[in-house]
Amino acid sequence: MSGKYQEMDSSIGTARLDAIEKAVLMWEPSIYHLNILRAHYFHTVDEVISECTSAFPDDLQIRAERILELTMSRLVNQFSQLMLRNHFLHEDDLSFISYQSPSDSPRYSIIGSPDGADSRISLSTSGTESPDSNFSIAASGIMLDPSEVFARDLSDLKAIAHRMIHANRGPLLIHAFVSSCHEIVSNDFSLAGFNEVSKDEALIVPWDVFGVHMKNWIRVTMAAFQVILPRKRWLCNEIFAPSSELKETAFGEATGQCVNSLIRFAEAASCRRDTARIMLPLLSMYETLGDALVGFHHSFGKSSNKFIHEKLEMTIHTLGKAVMRMLPIWLEDLVRENLINAIEGGAGIHCLTRYAMSYISRLVNDHKISLNLLLHDEFSKLEVDRHWGITPLGHKVLSMLSYLHSFLEYKSNYLKEAGMRELFLINNIHYVVELVNDSELKSQLGDDWDQNIMWQTDKLLSSYLKRTWSEILGHLSDNNSGGKYKVLFAPKSVVRQKLKRFNSAFEAMYNLQSSWKVPNPVLRREIREAVSETVIPVYCSFLERHQLNPSVEKYHLDLAMYTITELKELVFNLFEGN
Repeated sequence: MSGKYQEMDSSIGTARLDAIEKAVLMWEPSIYHLNILRAHYFHTVDEVISECTSAFPDDLQIRAERILELTMSRLVNQFSQLMLRNHFLHEDDLSFISYQSPSDSPRYSIIGSPDGADSRISLSTSGTESPDSNFSIAASGIMLDPSEVFARDLSDLKAIAHRMIHANRGPLLIHAFVSSCHEIVSNDFSLAGFNEVSKDEALIVPWDVFGVHMKNWIRVTMAAFQVILPRKRWLCNEIFAPSSELKETAFGEATGQCVNSLIRFAEAASCRRDTARIMLPLLSMYETLGDALVGFHHSFGKSSNKFIHEKLEMTIHTLGKAVMRMLPIWLEDLVRENLINAIEGGAGIHCLTRYAMSYISRLVNDHKISLNLLLHDEFSKLEVDRHWGITPLGHKVLSMLSYLHSFLEYKSNYLKEAGMRELFLINNIHYVVELVNDSELKSQLGDDWDQNIMWQTDKLLSSYLKRTWSEILGHLSDNNSGGKYKVLFAPKSVVRQKLKRFNSAFEAMYNLQSSWKVPNPVLRREIREAVSETVIPVYCSFLERHQLNPSVEKYHLDLAMYTITELKELVFNLFEGN
């Protein structure tokens, strides 16, 4: 036997171990927290490690190892308590998160508070320092630095880690660190309202519950990659400073637990089939995880934690595939789930036109970059005339608008009044065109996307005029007198009958179409002008042919006649929805 106790007899060795064991057993957690005993505490630990790692006679070696394990067990318990005691991410903090790159330009953020206060959590890196060298938290406007938050206890954590590493108990220290981090992260996630859901549960959880889970997942994912993981990196650098290998192992295992929890939920969400409701939130998850991966690369480098990088990339791919699977049927499912038979204002804009276009606009405004990237390969294989400037997403939106138009044509078939079908379609098509041209949709569809649509509108307007006002004007035609009288010599009775039939038909049409609504004032004026240009010239011609002055002849014909001005005023009162 070699070393300090080579010639020591068993009685001396036993006495020494008795003293060491007594010192260890008298430690209590409450005593540890007294500053005055801290130096004595660690001095005792150093003695235990020194003595118990020395060579004892074989019969005492087992006891020495047991005492060392007891010491390490108490140290690791104290380590865990310190880790949990200094957890400083709170519920309010999770709502306000921002990330800034070294250039000080935000990559992604959730900033703001219900009362307008500038309460937020921020991560910042600057200069040439390592991404984890500067880490700060702002809560309610007060900047806190972890080195200040930990102050005394950080020193103790480092002291415990140093002694456990010296005693070759690195794996035990890592286990304590990872377990504490897992408990802290679980608490953070719980505060944010996020609970993990399995794939089987994801398929049966009601949407109103699962939708909240998805919203909270986005929230905690941003918190994880902007706050929690950088904090873990910082703690690993501080606590495991004596060993680069242990530092990377601890960070990798702690990160893996956190990220895997998020990934499992994302994979479960991608399995749901309620396309109409889930696609937009799923797309937001796809973008959030993509931003998280970019931020992870920036903060920790592509070479570290390759397993985490691969898992993130696979999950992003899975979410992207799910979005691509849902996109072609998304609008159809939206319409089917929200099918409402009522038509606003008779021939007005259908509520589902507004509903569908609001979702299409949201899709483009919020997700155009991601969707153009996802659709690029599919679009490149299509034989599409691209000189109009149409984008991959624009091509998909055109398909959605085509479906919406087909749906509106189907709904228009239920409108039995003459001309109402055409006016209904004109109203809805005009609404779509106007919304597209005044929004981000225009940049995706190209310059000439609406040429064919406007041609359809012109055709519908012609059909509307023909089915309504042209038929009424037939009562003023001289062809229906059978050629019995020349135009200038038609009896007053014939003229009176023509005017009577015209007046009756015009009044009925006026009363009906006054209740129809054309919401857009520009379109309403254009249709009124088209009606006026159809009706007034024919009426004027009839009066001229029969040399009638409405203000005079109404007494001779014993029939109320419209003056030109009165007729114009009536026409320009149409489509108010009264």
